[in-house]
Amino acid sequence: MATETKNMDRRWLVIVGTAMVQLGVGTFYAWSIFNTPILRMFHQIVLDKNGQAAAQQPHLGAVSLIFSIGALALALSTIFVARLVRRFGVRRVTIGAGLMFGLSTLVISTIHQASQLWMFYLFAGVVLGAADGIAYMATLSNAIKWYPEKKGLISGIAIAFYGLGSFVFKFIDAAFLGNDVVKNLPTAFIGWGMSAMALILVGALLLRDAPDVAPANQAGTIKNHEFTTVEMLRTPQAYLLFLALFTISLSVFMTGIATNLGTT
Repeated sequence: MATETKNMDRRWLVIVGTAMVQLGVGTFYAWSIFNTPILRMFHQIVLDKNGQAAAQQPHLGAVSLIFSIGALALALSTIFVARLVRRFGVRRVTIGAGLMFGLSTLVISTIHQASQLWMFYLFAGVVLGAADGIAYMATLSNAIKWYPEKKGLISGIAIAFYGLGSFVFKFIDAAFLGNDVVKNLPTAFIGWGMSAMALILVGALLLRDAPDVAPANQAGTIKNHEFTTVEMLRTPQAYLLFLALFTISLSVFMTGIATNLGTT
């Protein structure tokens, strides 16, 4: 009983750790700042008559697809988070996701040719996106369980830091890129990846698995049924959500080219 009381008193540390992790994984949404440097590295920038980057870039869609794949992988990976957390615990799962995040940025920092675009799709899209989604959902759901009486507040804090990550790292990534964006692109990938990974790993050290507490009502204690992944896939609602996810992923394509809109 004394240990449980101590854990409840120190649960604010879990929120600090969650905020740090969310800040780290939220950096993925600043990805669009890398689109033009990648096009320049691949020598696929189309110039206008003044020698400036043209408003219409025919190869931009292929590069922006990296982020769309990542967003889809992020969403789909959350399906398996609950099972992973139950088996390994939130701290181990988050550490694993943080390592995946950092290692994927190290891999993409070695890419230099347009023929290797598939590596961006795999490592910056599938692997990094999945790591992002796992860390995001594992920490968010765990934090909410620690504060069942303040679900809205805790969700708001976590998502705020998730959004803050993309805002802050837009400037950090730009600083890493500097003036010579092609030469500095590998350094920018590494700097971004290691910074985000550090936030995720340090935040993970503050995490603890929330206790399982059944909600109570006037009739007594009632335990909610937690659907397994297999049970969830047997419901029609799951496929309606997948359809919604698919349409959202298509719209996320526009987020992937956000910094390129309206530029010449």
